[in-house]
Amino acid sequence: MDGISNVAVVCITQSIALNFGEANIRVYAIVLGVTMSEATRKVVGGRFIEALIGQSALGAHSSRES
Repeated sequence: MDGISNVAVVCITQSIALNFGEANIRVYAIVLGVTMSEATRKVVGGRFIEALIGQSALGAHSSRES
């Protein structure tokens, strides 16, 4: 159920951001998951990263650039 909750939080956050972005109001959400970085790639192997991505709420990883 946590994955569904994370997706709901992301969708609500995106909706609020779209509605209030023109007023220069920033909206952020924090959800659990993997943040891809150079350090993550060095420490965690490829297969393990793929498994983590497969288990994430959105089926993707976040990055520092996102």
